[in-house]
Amino acid sequence: MSLRSNTLKNPIVVSGLGALTPWGDSAVTQGKLLDQAPDCFTLKDFDRRKRVPDRKMLKAISHSDAMALVALDDMRKNIGYQDDDGADPMHKGLFVGAPAATAADNELYMEALQAAEGQVSQFGTTCMTAKPVTLLLGLPNNVLCYGAMLLDAKGANNNYTAMGSSGFLALINAYRRVAWGKLDTAYCGGFSAHSNEVDSRMFAAHGVAKEEGLSAGRCQVTDAAVFACLESHEQAEQAGRKPIAAIAGYGFANVGTPPFDIHQTSSRYEKMLRRTLSQVGIRIDDVGLILSGSCGVPSLDTLELSSLRNVFEACDTPPALGGAALAAGNMMEASGLYELTLLDALYQKGKVPEALRPKLSHQEPFAEHFTDQLDSDKPYIVVSKISLTGQACVLVLRKENQQ
Repeated sequence: MSLRSNTLKNPIVVSGLGALTPWGDSAVTQGKLLDQAPDCFTLKDFDRRKRVPDRKMLKAISHSDAMALVALDDMRKNIGYQDDDGADPMHKGLFVGAPAATAADNELYMEALQAAEGQVSQFGTTCMTAKPVTLLLGLPNNVLCYGAMLLDAKGANNNYTAMGSSGFLALINAYRRVAWGKLDTAYCGGFSAHSNEVDSRMFAAHGVAKEEGLSAGRCQVTDAAVFACLESHEQAEQAGRKPIAAIAGYGFANVGTPPFDIHQTSSRYEKMLRRTLSQVGIRIDDVGLILSGSCGVPSLDTLELSSLRNVFEACDTPPALGGAALAAGNMMEASGLYELTLLDALYQKGKVPEALRPKLSHQEPFAEHFTDQLDSDKPYIVVSKISLTGQACVLVLRKENQQ
C-alpha cells in the first residue's frame, strides 16, 4: 500500500534516529559496521542501572525495556527535542515494536518459576522475593508507556508484538497517522532482546539461532533497539532537522505458515513487491539500492533473493544489493529500522561493502543481477524483510539528500 507521499509537495520524512546495538549506543556510530567486523551480538556491558537515571522508572522496567528507552533518548538528542517546544501533545504519538513478554526478562519472576520447578501450585509459596512491581517488569508495553511520558506524546500510541515484523508495523502505522493528518510528529521503533536462554533455546530448536552464528552461515539473533522520528518535510525543515529519507510506500504479505516453515516457491512476496512499486509510481530503474533481510536461513533467503532477482533483472543497470543481517545479525523487532541508520554511511561510501553483500551457502546465481555500486542518480531505496514467522515487508524510501 502507498499513500503516494513521493508525489506530495510535503512528503513524510525520517528526520532523526536513535540506536543501541553492539556497534554503539548512538545512531551516528552505526556506520562503523561497514568497516568493522562484529565480535558479539549481545549488549554484554549494558547496565540498565547506569543508563536509566530515573530511579523510580528503573524499578518498574526490565533489561530490554531499558535498552529501548536508551535508544529512544538517543533519538531525542538527535532531533534536539525540547520539552517546551510548544508542540501540541495531542498531535504527537509513539509506536513501538516490542518483543513478546518472556519470563527471562523478569529476573525475580524467573527465579520464582525455577524455584517452583514447574509446579504452578508452588509458585506462590516460592515467590518470596517478589515485590509489588515484579509482574510489571515483563509487560511488553512498558516502553510505550514510559516512552510516551518522556516525549509528552498524548496522541495515538500503539504497541506491536509481531516478532520480526513489529518494527515495520510500528513505522508504517506511524507514517500513516502523519500522512492522514492525525499527528504532526510520530516516533516509532523496535527493540530485540532474544539472546536470553529461553528464546535462544526456542530458536535453536527450530535450527535458526546457533552459538556458531554467522561464521557457519546461519541466522544469529542480535540484541538491539532503534527509534525514528517521522514528520512532514516542511516541519523538519522549520525545526532545522535534516531529513534522512522520505517514505514513498510500503507493502505486506504472509508467505509462510506455520512459523519457521517458509515456502521457498511462494509467489506472494514477489507479487507484493511488484504491487508496492506500482502503487508508489516508480520504475524499477529508479531504484538504486536494495537492502534485503538476508539472515542466513536458506528458505527465507532463497525466497527473498530469487523474488528480488525476478523483479529487477529487467533493469537497464542493476541496483546495488546489500543486507545488514549477515554482518550485524537478525535484529528481529528492530530490523527494517536499523537499515535507516546505515543509509548516510552507504551513500558516502558510494558502494555496498563486501560484509553486507548477501550470500547463500548453495551459491545461487544472484550476484550477477545486482551490483555493489551506488548510483546517486537513482535515489529510491527498497528495504525488504521476511521474518522468521513468514511476514514479508517492503518499505520504499527516497534518499532526501540525493538529487
